[in-house]
Amino acid sequence: MRRVLLSLCVFLAVVGQVGSAHAMSIEPVPRPGVEVPASWPQAPQIRSKAAWLPTGLGDNATVILVPGTGDADGADQWRRTVDIGMYDTAAGEYDAGKVVIVSYPAAFGFDLLGIPIHLVGDATYNESVDVGTVGTVEAARAAYAANPDRMLVLNGYSQSGPIAWNAAYLLHKDGTIPDENMVVLLGADTRFPNTGVEVVVPSFIPGLYTNGARDESDTGGVTVISYCVRGDSACGLGNPLVHPFETAFYLLPGFYIHGADGDYVNQYTEVDRWTVGNTTYVVLDGGNPWGMLLRGLGVPVPTEFDTVLSALVRVPMPGEQSTVAGFAVPTPREIQEQIFAAVGVKLPVTDPDALEAQSSTAVTTQSRVERVAAVSGPESSSRSQERDVTAPGAPTGVTVAAASGSAPEADGSAADDPRASHSTSADSAREDPTSVGDVDDTSSPGDGSTNGPDAVSAEPQVATSTGGASESDEATSGPSRSSSLTASAE
Repeated sequence: MRRVLLSLCVFLAVVGQVGSAHAMSIEPVPRPGVEVPASWPQAPQIRSKAAWLPTGLGDNATVILVPGTGDADGADQWRRTVDIGMYDTAAGEYDAGKVVIVSYPAAFGFDLLGIPIHLVGDATYNESVDVGTVGTVEAARAAYAANPDRMLVLNGYSQSGPIAWNAAYLLHKDGTIPDENMVVLLGADTRFPNTGVEVVVPSFIPGLYTNGARDESDTGGVTVISYCVRGDSACGLGNPLVHPFETAFYLLPGFYIHGADGDYVNQYTEVDRWTVGNTTYVVLDGGNPWGMLLRGLGVPVPTEFDTVLSALVRVPMPGEQSTVAGFAVPTPREIQEQIFAAVGVKLPVTDPDALEAQSSTAVTTQSRVERVAAVSGPESSSRSQERDVTAPGAPTGVTVAAASGSAPEADGSAADDPRASHSTSADSAREDPTSVGDVDDTSSPGDGSTNGPDAVSAEPQVATSTGGASESDEATSGPSRSSSLTASAE
């Protein structure tokens, strides 16, 4: 339940505190010291690999597990993946030694008039993603060097969704790990097509810049699986220009779903699936967001409540292009992108693919390291050490890795959606970079688990994170529709 409180804390702080006296403080917003009443029943988890996942996912694989916002020890991400059998073999077996937890700030903050507003941890959201991206690339390279015959699964959720995808993007470009050796598994990705929060919300807050839709071809032959629960405000946000009431009505319970119900995605109904290139999108439905919230708080509302409310107020469908009279309506961010392009101004973005789409300058892992060093200070770029790490979300023997800020330099290497309801604005105007050399990037703007864990005591190798504190708690139509996941981890 700490994830629910954290999600609501961040939401309320952003909405209600910008401009207030507290917002002018550079101190992090204290986490609420709230204990969940024992009378609030927690739905039991079921350890069973979701039917929409490839059966071979996790076989002969090393999982690079990247925690989400506020989940510094990876416990939450462990529960929503390992504990529900995402990486179990077909025989239901699991190798506890195959998970590497990436340690990074997992922070959420932004800058207001030059003053840092740190709501979770001691870094902005964009800084945290940059540091996490470097750490994930380093962890993936180390795992591949140690076991080149094993698959790598880069797993992220929420904030760490872009981190896992960014790492795959950079690794694909530099060619150090073959594409066929990587699978990316994203939950509640903020850049989910059409409805991800980074695709809907304009990019204008320093430290909280949004990066828009992705071009699925940017990761080459890397298999990507991205799932979103209907109603989740991070990946299934409605378009406020077309459905203002529905978007506002489900915003609050959408934060609850985002923070609490990721543990149960293997129990939800698959309601949609489509594939673009090597990326497969899966939409899951666990009920009406308000019904899910009320039941989570111990109010025993029947499922009929969900049916009636969903009929009265339609829940936004993740990945769906909003239309009026059959005409596609862009999101606020897509309109911003069009305006900036018309006047010749670059939109502020931070993710490597978004930066490279704006310029012929290639974005490489080394340029990411230099960006992190510029934010964190030169003294942090060479810090590394070994230390014991307690990871309540992982059994003894799990490796915890963090960005050192000094990753080895890598040599660089850089459509229309098949369904009208899942078209992305990036498809219409994106060009492949003409230069893929290793050059500097200068274009950027500034709970109880059944198999869970006790503690890590095996003295794993750890490099200190940079860029912030490591303490924190979390329309064109076409006929093609995939009937089964094309991904395979074998």
